[in-house]
Amino acid sequence: MKHEQKTCPRCGAAFECKVNNPVHCQCAGIDLSERLLDRLAATWSDCLCAACLRHLAAADRAVDEVADSSRARQPGTSTGA
Repeated sequence: MKHEQKTCPRCGAAFECKVNNPVHCQCAGIDLSERLLDRLAATWSDCLCAACLRHLAAADRAVDEVADSSRARQPGTSTGA
């Protein structure tokens, strides 16, 4: 099966899209939150390369960690300890 050669709209890197074979696609295994998936769909109309997806997923997780940390420091909230 022939795969599609694409250019990442975020960084310009070339990559091979295997949308018809998702288990072997370059994006397989990258954990993306529903919030991030929604943001990606609203921002770009095509696939991003694995490096950009990993970077955006890490930044998305960091936002969650900051929010969790902030909530834990608020008076009257439980830290789970």
